[in-house]
Amino acid sequence: MASAANYLSKNGWQGTQTWGRPVTLPERFSDRLIGLEQKRAVTEWSKLGVRAANGKPLPKSDLEGSIIRPDNGGGAAFLVYDNFRTVMKWNRSTSFALAAGHLAEKIGGK
Repeated sequence: MASAANYLSKNGWQGTQTWGRPVTLPERFSDRLIGLEQKRAVTEWSKLGVRAANGKPLPKSDLEGSIIRPDNGGGAAFLVYDNFRTVMKWNRSTSFALAAGHLAEKIGGK
């Protein structure tokens, strides 16, 4: 664990930020907005109708993130941030990065 934490820290993990969050997308959300290459501030995603997974509004934040859909279809969607990208430097698997993000939350108590 310490080795992994050290690697992530040296590669850009920000302890004051989260890796991402599950979200719901509005109907007819454009597939062109999905992918790590599409970065927008959380407030911009909110204006496009993206909501927290529980249906509540996203927090007001200038933190930039991207919408991903790991199953390339109608399943879960996530708004991911730079910490997610840091994990992707270690292992290019989206599933791995999602698992690492969830584990970080459990360890950090968030």
